[in-house]
Amino acid sequence: MNHPKAVPRALAAFAAVVAVAVIVSGVAAASTVGVRPARAIDGSLIIGHLFLIDSLNPFIGFSNEAYLFYSLIYDFLFSVDEDQNYIPNLAESASTPDGGRTWVYQIRQTAKWHDGTPLTAEDVAFTINYNIQNFWILWAYEPYVKQIVQCRPGQTTGCGAEVTGPWEVTAHFDRPFAPGGSAMVLPILQKRQWQNITASDAQSSYTNPTPIGTGPFKADANIYQAWLRGDPLILHRNPDYHFAPSSIERVVFRMFQDENSLVAALLNGEVDAAMLSAAGSEATALSKGNRAIELQEGLTVIQYWIDVGITQLNHFGVNQRLNPARFDVRVREAMAHATDKTFILNQFYRGKGQEGSTLVSPVSEVWHYEPTTEAYAFDLSEAGAILDAAGYDARDPDGIRKASRDIPLTLYCSPENLERGCQTQVTVPAGTRLSFSMVVRVEAPEEKEIAAYLQQTWRSVGIELKGRDSPFVTVEEELAMNTDVYGGEFDTYIWWWSGDVDPNYILSIQSNFTLNGWSDNYYDNETYNNLYLAQLSEMDPAARRQHVFDAQKVEYLGAAFLILVYPYFHYAWWTDEYEGWGDMVAHPGRQLGAFWGKHPLFLELQPKAGAGDLFGLGLSTIGLIAGVVVAAVVAVAIVLTMRKRKAEEKPPEMPQMPPPPPG
Repeated sequence: MNHPKAVPRALAAFAAVVAVAVIVSGVAAASTVGVRPARAIDGSLIIGHLFLIDSLNPFIGFSNEAYLFYSLIYDFLFSVDEDQNYIPNLAESASTPDGGRTWVYQIRQTAKWHDGTPLTAEDVAFTINYNIQNFWILWAYEPYVKQIVQCRPGQTTGCGAEVTGPWEVTAHFDRPFAPGGSAMVLPILQKRQWQNITASDAQSSYTNPTPIGTGPFKADANIYQAWLRGDPLILHRNPDYHFAPSSIERVVFRMFQDENSLVAALLNGEVDAAMLSAAGSEATALSKGNRAIELQEGLTVIQYWIDVGITQLNHFGVNQRLNPARFDVRVREAMAHATDKTFILNQFYRGKGQEGSTLVSPVSEVWHYEPTTEAYAFDLSEAGAILDAAGYDARDPDGIRKASRDIPLTLYCSPENLERGCQTQVTVPAGTRLSFSMVVRVEAPEEKEIAAYLQQTWRSVGIELKGRDSPFVTVEEELAMNTDVYGGEFDTYIWWWSGDVDPNYILSIQSNFTLNGWSDNYYDNETYNNLYLAQLSEMDPAARRQHVFDAQKVEYLGAAFLILVYPYFHYAWWTDEYEGWGDMVAHPGRQLGAFWGKHPLFLELQPKAGAGDLFGLGLSTIGLIAGVVVAAVVAVAIVLTMRKRKAEEKPPEMPQMPPPPPG
């Protein structure tokens, strides 16, 4: 960079005026080349998001934003690289001496907790044993550790996780466990912090006010108070990270109550990056002009999908209050045929995604199964014919179908469910209307619109959707909806799931092995359960893949989930401070929202050359031009004034969608 010559004292006053003029004209010029108008560059990465980080405790939080937050604080035995491959993290390697029934992990010796104490093999063994102590109480990471042998009273070997060497941990599984060699992605806890926290408190009430991990970022000392107030949450760079420390000095999570405000903050430079919906991305693209903002979209690496869930929760109390026709697979098939996924994708997600089908997202090309001849094509006539043949061929005056006779159903109940009162014989009494309650979350307005569309379309084949106490679908905050869905208060709902790259987790949510706390629709199918176990134990990748495909096909045909869409991620960021964002479609593991530790993006972003300068001019340059402190102060004051968002500026309006056509 060229440096100006020294300015004689006699010209100091003139130079001060010139300095202000240069900076002001620089602001004007910069506005034409994309310099952000609001926030000084300071080494932070401020992320704007819409969904709540619902807890600082990694056992309680369930939003994707919460999982991203945890993944920056905590490390895992293995992480996921930018190309969706599992790579070593706290485990340097894994080996099995007996075909997968026992896994031996060599623990990294250089990792330190954020309080400066060293990570030990005891911490790793403690974490595994802590997670398996009682799945009916502590279920948050059950899919990864469910098959680990629990120790009997007095048993200390051949069960759980043992420290078998100074830096070695051995985990004992009750069957060969294929994911154990890489896909063990549960956060590793500090024994000293967690050993006196009961399982009940960990899963329900422990606030974790001082999160301590080994990850690349440390929680701010006041993070709990900030979380209580709803303030931005700050994480600071961990200079002792066992891999190279991040170049980002701090990560700030800033939540917005509505997307108009988030888009406005992004456009005005108040946040560095934003996690948007399709509508928010479109609004940003339309409004950003020549701002140095980049947008990317594509299938999300976290397997994210939106579904209609039809609860199969089966015991006497719930069965007394919900519609028994929800158990009839023919009714669910008719619902599937009456659901136009193409319209839903194009209308409510602006075509930004792929039509939904099976449990594993097509982002995982190796594991995704796509139905062919068995696919439930949108066909209202077929839906009607199925219902007629099933005995729902009578109608009330309002057009809603009802059973013209008693319809007996024989249901499968796994042994675990039989113990809890699952009923194998259920009757849909004559006169039962095909009227089902539905709940959606207030945080996702497009899901409310989808529900309104389904009300119209399903009614055209004689199926009614309504709220709990209203003709309108119930809308609740997600936390309340979580309680109601798992409590069996609604027949149907629209919700989401996400998961990691290996199919174990996302398949587990429909198995009888994760019925407590995971399977929100309580699907229970003997063939599916057996296929789930088969793929877990199959060490041959090709054979395991076939089991995964077969399981997805069985679950799809059961139609207890109608997976509507795999929505694209929509991320936007300013390009003036950091470089190295990369292609998040070609390399899904570096997406902003990936959450398995050793995050490729957060560890590889680098400050952009000249990013610490004001509009590309060295700060020393400005000082020399000004010649006097007063001039510099005046200049900075003017710059700061111009960089603030004007109070009268109106946030950009989100693009509006036309109403859905009548069903």
